[in-house]
Amino acid sequence: MDYRFSPEQQYNPRRCPWMEQASLALGVFSLFGACFAPAMLAAPLSIVFALLSRGGEMTLSVRSKIGLILGIISLVCILFLFTLTFAMILTYYGSLSAIPSDYTQILQDMERLTNSYLNSNF
Repeated sequence: MDYRFSPEQQYNPRRCPWMEQASLALGVFSLFGACFAPAMLAAPLSIVFALLSRGGEMTLSVRSKIGLILGIISLVCILFLFTLTFAMILTYYGSLSAIPSDYTQILQDMERLTNSYLNSNF
């Protein structure tokens, strides 16, 4: 049996078209849903599926390349959003140690308001 493939042959049985399609779909989902929690899983999965879809070949198909690029872009966007959120929290509170004290103050104010509301109505 001859397992060599001619260059004219379109179908390569070593490649996985399902992983190519999954990589592309997850890349698109993770790019457009970068602010949602499932995108944090979809972006790395898109990259992994794109690399696994090669099936031992040295090159990627067009769909795999697009999925890989979209996965990388969305992963960079997600990391940028996390960094920006962390910087905004530090700017607002001043330090990480100020966050718990501020939240305990908010909880105490809420408890005081709830108690005064319950006492005035009953």
